[in-house]
Amino acid sequence: MKFPSVHGSNLSGKEYRLPQDFEGETNIVLIHYLREQQANGDTWGECLERPAKQYPGLCYYELPTLQKYNWIQQFFIDSGMRGGIPDPAVRARTITLYLDVTAFNAALNLPTIDDIYVLLVNRAVPAAIQFMDEHHWDYVRQYCHWLAQEARQRISELTELPPLSPDSTEWYMQMVTVPLPPCDTVQLKARLYDEFAIEVPIVTWQEKPFIRISIQAYNTSDDIDRLVNALS
Repeated sequence: MKFPSVHGSNLSGKEYRLPQDFEGETNIVLIHYLREQQANGDTWGECLERPAKQYPGLCYYELPTLQKYNWIQQFFIDSGMRGGIPDPAVRARTITLYLDVTAFNAALNLPTIDDIYVLLVNRAVPAAIQFMDEHHWDYVRQYCHWLAQEARQRISELTELPPLSPDSTEWYMQMVTVPLPPCDTVQLKARLYDEFAIEVPIVTWQEKPFIRISIQAYNTSDDIDRLVNALS
């Protein structure tokens, strides 16, 4: 699940664009909505401070999440919270969000404002999702499946052994296991690596040898050709 893009300011006045400005590689995020939830939030805060101090790269934030008001109302709300939080460290980690609460909760699949929520937000995940979107990863997955399908078909034709499963994405996507005729699996694996620079798992299961092919975005049809030729 992707944390939605939102703006807010902490109680020290620093502006944040989230999730980009979360400072930890992994971030514990406490979300609450109502004034009467503050005491419960403080209890959570006392528990969550310890791991945030103990583990490098782990940060803790509190996100009071409120419906958007005009700037005067927001000023008085923030001033009231600052008055009740004298600790500068707690002010710094408290980021107030004024937004469409219904849309925010829907994006995070949070069912109600009557509870508080603790989330783990990994800062690397949004960047990974963006990378996959920019590089059309759905097509990349499909292309990898086509290569796995080609490898499965050609090795099965070479060995004249039936495949283990139907030819369907319900059974395999980018990794497929194909039966081999009787052989010395250790010797075959070493030969593929030493003579052809091919690293591929070759295993024995129920006294039968198998090759497990895993396709990634960097593989091409040339890799399949090389593997089939090496097995010939």
